Amino acid sequence: SFLVKFREKLWTFVIIIFSVLAVLQLYRFQSEYMTSDSSVAETEVAQAANRIIPINEPVYLTDSYYPTAVYYTQRPVYAVFGNVARADTWWILPKSDWVILIKQDPLFVIASPDDQASLEKQFPGLKFEILYQSGQRRLLKRVVQ
Repeated sequence: SFLVKFREKLWTFVIIIFSVLAVLQLYRFQSEYMTSDSSVAETEVAQAANRIIPINEPVYLTDSYYPTAVYYTQRPVYAVFGNVARADTWWILPKSDWVILIKQDPLFVIASPDDQASLEKQFPGLKFEILYQSGQRRLLKRVVQ
């Protein structure tokens, strides 16, 4: 009988302690929004694209940050990666489409420095101007030569 009452009181005490800790944590961190550095950079670059790029111009991504780019750019966005074009993912273009895309004027791309270097190496003569950079994310515009 003593052990049963002790367990009940201990259980109640543990629940109260965890509840108080949960409320304190919610109160302390209620105004903080924590994201990874890459998400912050992606958001900042997409917001810059919204300010810089004309409203109907598409933006091409070299990765899969599609939701962030669509939300913050408010522009047509296409992710260009992979090797297969699929009808059910119209916003994802195969890498082979770069052959056509690099001829567009203007051409706006959100990429990492490595992806930019890779594109410029793959297509000799292709050069980009960096319009905005945050962390390892860049908003690029093709330089017409």
